[in-house]
Amino acid sequence: MHVLDIRTLKATLKARALSSGEVVRYLAAQGALLSWLFIPGQTTVDWMFITNPLFALAGAYYCYLCNGGADGIRLAERYLAVGWVVMCRGIAFLLLPLAIGLAAWTIATAGEGPDDAVMSATLIGLMLLMYWRIGVHLADVAGPVAGLETPVVASR
Repeated sequence: MHVLDIRTLKATLKARALSSGEVVRYLAAQGALLSWLFIPGQTTVDWMFITNPLFALAGAYYCYLCNGGADGIRLAERYLAVGWVVMCRGIAFLLLPLAIGLAAWTIATAGEGPDDAVMSATLIGLMLLMYWRIGVHLADVAGPVAGLETPVVASR
């Protein structure tokens, strides 16, 4: 399971399909981390409960298009694996600057901290950045897996 190394993950996704065991590890890790990260802390940003699913739907559709749209293959496994690495990289590389920025804001505003609008804009910006990067990496690995035949499309 890859955590920060996107290049090796992309090489793996181009070379072979992930096993069900590998996919479930990405699914479990991402689900656990997301459930921990996005525990609502304030009730004054209730509108985020409406906009977050809309951003998730738009982001998933964007990633679907980057993976080749209707002609794309293995979207779920690629999305989970790439999404996990992008999320881990985002936490690793953005957490410190965000913490410093929030601390500076709190000091500058005499302990009040950022208001809801600033926090909401930050979360929206992070979500957009995350989906954009996932889409870029999915576009890099789009197409058939080396050595596998074109997938059979079930008829209706």
